[in-house]
Amino acid sequence: MLLAEITALPRIEAHGNLFVRENSNEVFIPYGANYVRLDNRWHSVFTVGFYDPIRFENMLMDLRQNRLNIVRIFIDHRHELKHGGIATDSLELSTRYVANLLDGLERARRQGIYVILCLNGQPISKAYQSMFADPVAMVEADPLPLDHPVNSLGNMKFLHPGAIRARAEYFRRVVSAIADHDPALLSTVFSYELSNESYFVGQPPLSLHEGTFVFDDKSYDLSLDRELRRLMDDAVLKWADTSAAAIRSVDPKAMVSANIFTYSAVGRRNLLDVRPDQGAEWDKKKRVPINLIALQDSKLDYFDVHVFLHRIGESSVAEKLEETLSSIDFDTLIKVSRKAGKPLVVGEFAAFRDPRRTLQQQATDIREQLDLLVQKGFRGFLYWSYDADEQERIINLKMHDDLMLHMMRDWRQF
Repeated sequence: MLLAEITALPRIEAHGNLFVRENSNEVFIPYGANYVRLDNRWHSVFTVGFYDPIRFENMLMDLRQNRLNIVRIFIDHRHELKHGGIATDSLELSTRYVANLLDGLERARRQGIYVILCLNGQPISKAYQSMFADPVAMVEADPLPLDHPVNSLGNMKFLHPGAIRARAEYFRRVVSAIADHDPALLSTVFSYELSNESYFVGQPPLSLHEGTFVFDDKSYDLSLDRELRRLMDDAVLKWADTSAAAIRSVDPKAMVSANIFTYSAVGRRNLLDVRPDQGAEWDKKKRVPINLIALQDSKLDYFDVHVFLHRIGESSVAEKLEETLSSIDFDTLIKVSRKAGKPLVVGEFAAFRDPRRTLQQQATDIREQLDLLVQKGFRGFLYWSYDADEQERIINLKMHDDLMLHMMRDWRQF
């Protein structure tokens, strides 16, 4: 089939509290799964040497046949020569990796499945490092000097102006690669996610209790938790808008989003728990999710909250859901998102293997969770994951004779 003969998928846009097909009042509910392949514990769906186009298309066909319409995939930001990722020694992207990405998007278009591209990480490339104002480590395991004001790549991506610019340039080049190949393929991408489960880490400036920090010509008192919260919120807004502008410089109609895990997922009670010692002891990075409420006036199109409910047998699904959502001040989030016209989706949820719950009970728990999430106002749902057997603790859609996949198919209420 000639490229020109392939019909482009209709554009999806955020409208009010819903997603709709462009030039139509027809509501679209993103309903699907995360597709995950892991090479050395890292995302490798399109990784050079690991991409399996037949397996990929079979997955797309299976989603479509079970009434699902979207798949979420991570981009591998590692270096092409060492790991088969998208990065090279220059700012240019790996042509081999991009070829795999384009092939996957073309297959998704043929199957009528939309794709969320999660642009997780920053290319492991000296060329992108050179865009920073000062020398930095490109891998979190290689710390900066202790006296550096931003002593972690995890914080630097939000707080270092050069890092913000570098990531925006990377995003622009990914979208350009698709547009240069076939502009009609752009509509297959439901959205570009700026990172996965965006968070700060418990290093400077979060770990500092005195002094000031200057960001974007504004000064913040590090002795006050509320000032640290304000710094984080202002920085994330700058990061999100700079990134969204870069993406839309290539595709003005592109949707852009950010996602988080909840504060309770790392042992934090609320949005003011921003210090390293206020989270779970087992969380070695001392992660602090970004605050989606601070992005209500951003150029993002929608927000994605990842909701994993552990140990359901200890209390009801409703109680577990209330506990995890309250930690991100969900009542305020839903109000501001509706006012701003930014729908909410659950980009990751799943059932965990639990010897205290039968498989049928697990499926019932997920159905109840979906019912409650709809009542809460969420307008999209993606299960984790389609068939990642590498993650043994989670019941994926294909386990146990497609139990959860059939549950998703039969629950669908639209």
